[in-house]
Amino acid sequence: MRPYFYEALSATCEPRVLLVVALSAAYGILIGSIPGLTATMAVALLVPMTFFLDSVSAASSRSSNGVPSGPKGLAQAR
Repeated sequence: MRPYFYEALSATCEPRVLLVVALSAAYGILIGSIPGLTATMAVALLVPMTFFLDSVSAASSRSSNGVPSGPKGLAQAR
């Protein structure tokens, strides 16, 4: 089980994947700050952009953009 964990960890810590995660989080914050757009809408709008990414980058981007735009996410100023 450890070799699979280390392989997954090395695949997700590549600079390109980390850049995609950072850009997706910024996208989620932007969508979360616009009234009326939800985390579900953010993921739905991001899906066409992930068609040209490799599988690790695409999965990472889709999972990281919903966090800041969620119902109690980073973008809500209360």
